[in-house]
Amino acid sequence: MDAITGEFQGLKGLYRMDNPAHAIGDMTVINANEYLVIERDSAQGADAKFKKIFKIDLSKKDSNGNFAKEEIADLLNIQDPNDLNKDGNNIYQMPFVTIEDVLVIDKTTILVANDNNYPFSIGRDLSGREIDNTEIIQLTLDKPLDLDPRVGVAGFLGGVNAGDSSGSDGIRIESNAAVTLTNQRFGDNRDDGIDLEGDGSSVTVKRVLSTANVEEGFEIDGSNNQVLFSQSSLSANLGDGFDIDASGMGNFVSVSQASFENNGDDGFDILGIGNNVSWASVTSAGNREEGFEIDGSNNFVTITQSALTGNGDDGLQIDGEGRGNQVMITNSTIANNADGIDINGSDNIIGLFQVGIRDHRDNGIEVEGDNNVVTITNVTFTDNANYAILIEGNHNRIVISDSMFLGSGNRILDQGLGNRVTILNSPGFELAIPSELSIQPTPLA
Repeated sequence: MDAITGEFQGLKGLYRMDNPAHAIGDMTVINANEYLVIERDSAQGADAKFKKIFKIDLSKKDSNGNFAKEEIADLLNIQDPNDLNKDGNNIYQMPFVTIEDVLVIDKTTILVANDNNYPFSIGRDLSGREIDNTEIIQLTLDKPLDLDPRVGVAGFLGGVNAGDSSGSDGIRIESNAAVTLTNQRFGDNRDDGIDLEGDGSSVTVKRVLSTANVEEGFEIDGSNNQVLFSQSSLSANLGDGFDIDASGMGNFVSVSQASFENNGDDGFDILGIGNNVSWASVTSAGNREEGFEIDGSNNFVTITQSALTGNGDDGLQIDGEGRGNQVMITNSTIANNADGIDINGSDNIIGLFQVGIRDHRDNGIEVEGDNNVVTITNVTFTDNANYAILIEGNHNRIVISDSMFLGSGNRILDQGLGNRVTILNSPGFELAIPSELSIQPTPLA
């Protein structure tokens, strides 16, 4: 049938059933020529003998005009090694009269559902005492489908590929897309869980887990995107939890009520230029390297009510290539890292207000770069193993006010040249400094 003219175009071909008494439950598209078909008998429970899904190809026919047909799932013999339905059996079955829905999710995943004809279907209990539920199962296919990019989750979202052509990413988002991801998992991919490679897209992520990917949990390669990331977790990825790549410029990223934990590199890493990142109620913990790293330049970062704890290297690090960044941290905890904050780059501005910096294996704050401005207000330094503040770079400006230095590791040491430190109303510190350090003024409450 021509969809535009409504005219019949002739017989395309035939679907040959394994038994003429069987019925077709559903048929759904894969691409221009291939479709999935549910073929089933009309029995249920122990009497059910045939419930299968086939792939047919309309471009291939035998001499009788029958379409090529390939079995992809036997719904009475589904491998269930982890006994997901807890019935004590490692084979899961759908012994229902009317299995009527098959839906393609991506090239290796389909959903299958039965119609329970309430209250008449009794496929789980032929005694009739238990009425069937509507059951929806997700199946992983042994062989990937040749999926048209407009089909499945990719087609529904628009501008999104659920797995790129090489199968590397869990989901790839291209330019000028408006995408919402909720209640999903992206895991065990050969590259990133979520890859935003395009420009000018708007992406909302809520209640999503991206885990155990070979590269990043979430990577932004593009520019001028807006990302709202909330109530989600990026964990146990071999690279960074969240990465804005060196090509990523001018992106706006808002992160709230989220966690970046136990990743193989950094919890969050900005390599690009001119990005705006805000954190609220975020935990970055147990990552192999930094909780938050800035390698790029001219980025603006705000962190509030968050925790950078227990990371293998620093809680926050501005790398040696990081210049002209502005970072404000308020009402947060930085604890149990190597350095709490490590500033290797130059010409950066860092502000701390009501932050706890404690229990670090090395220093509370280390400044190795030059010409940085660091303001420290209402900050508590507690039991940092080496120095509370160590300055090794040159011509930095440090202003400390209304702060406290408690326990061990309360020393301030300047090993650079031309640095200026101002300390106001901040008891408990010990100066371990050469004569060229200027403290203005020095009267303490």
